[in-house]
Amino acid sequence: MRCSCYEIGGDVFSLAELQCCIIRGKMSPAVSAKPPYVEEPKGSQGHRFYALGIADTRTNFILNNGDQSCPQSVPILTPEDLESQLTEASCIWMKRQLSVDSPKNTVTLPKVCEVYRNDFGQGDLTSCLMYCLKFLDAKKQKEIVDLINNEATVNVVMKYQPICDT
Repeated sequence: MRCSCYEIGGDVFSLAELQCCIIRGKMSPAVSAKPPYVEEPKGSQGHRFYALGIADTRTNFILNNGDQSCPQSVPILTPEDLESQLTEASCIWMKRQLSVDSPKNTVTLPKVCEVYRNDFGQGDLTSCLMYCLKFLDAKKQKEIVDLINNEATVNVVMKYQPICDT
């Protein structure tokens, strides 16, 4: 992500700078990023001038880092439909990436929720899960809520997916 460069407005950007400084510019930095996730390149503060004006956590669900958990295609977003496109892409992605194993009392969150956990409320597993719930269908939402609220459940295990290599 740091080898190919693109010239935009007379400035040169690596893919890592585009992702970290422009698209994710107003969002929290990666926490302990390991490939394929990247951290902001050192000395890239000048590119912040181009950073998107708002931070939208749903952006985490459309960026593609090249691992198997990423979307298989890159969505083309339009200003007119941005809200609905981000929500739809988040719902589709979350349906594939968040899993529940009720017999084992386990909820597995997407790896991106760990890497960028400070984008999701308090940065803990519960905050991430609460954020992700709104992108799940009613059946999966109920399954998770029932699992958490079940008094017979001794301990609900919440964890993150491992990194999937390509």
